[in-house]
Amino acid sequence: METLLETLRAALAADGRGVNELGRASGVGGGIVSRFLRGERGVSLTVAGKLASALGLVLVKREETGRHSTRARSKGERAAGTRKARQTGGKAPRKES
Repeated sequence: METLLETLRAALAADGRGVNELGRASGVGGGIVSRFLRGERGVSLTVAGKLASALGLVLVKREETGRHSTRARSKGERAAGTRKARQTGGKAPRKES
């Protein structure tokens, strides 16, 4: 499973924008984005959500073996998860920023 950082790096590469452009689009300073993507610092879930949203992704909270983890997924994946939750009568675990 990809980490949140790996997912955001891949999405940025696929998007074709640079770090500073992502910073402007997300409202997060370019230096913070750059250091985070290089693995030199962490960011809050709020900041991670802003970055994900600027790349067309959403953060989703899910339970895995009794532990909580957060990952980014595309809006298409999110819609599929919502449909599945409706079919099973549960709630789709998701967090949008």
